[in-house]
Amino acid sequence: MRTSKFGVLLLVPVLLVSTLSGCATKKETGTVVGASIGAGIGYAAGGSHRAVATVVLAILGGTVGNALGSNLDDEDRKNISVALDKPTTKPTVWVNQAQAHEVILIPSEKKDWKKMECRDWTVKLTLREKSKSGTSITKTSHTTSCKIDGKWVEMIPKG
Repeated sequence: MRTSKFGVLLLVPVLLVSTLSGCATKKETGTVVGASIGAGIGYAAGGSHRAVATVVLAILGGTVGNALGSNLDDEDRKNISVALDKPTTKPTVWVNQAQAHEVILIPSEKKDWKKMECRDWTVKLTLREKSKSGTSITKTSHTTSCKIDGKWVEMIPKG
């Protein structure tokens, strides 16, 4: 099996996050991890358009990772995992008092993808901070997560 220089370069952000995780913020970590996952998926699934797929999915992954990483904490990640484990497609709602936001997670039906249990899901994050116009700020993200070694892992950011 031949190892590409580009494939090896995809590991660099992951190694940096591992090394600098004590110094990085959740937002920075989310950006780097999201971009790394997106780039890895783009590289693996890009076929004849591998370079374009890698760049596009790295950007999407970084954007989603940045948005979620800047606002979601361990409590939210635990609640996301619990919601994705439920056999329902009904929304799950919780309020994170420490981060001053409300989260609504809407999962799709579970599906099999490449021998993994996966789910598409939408999360709506409403920040209690007020914008300049006086209204709450809401961020929406769509993604696919798959269960790997018993943990839900974000696989395909959808913007």
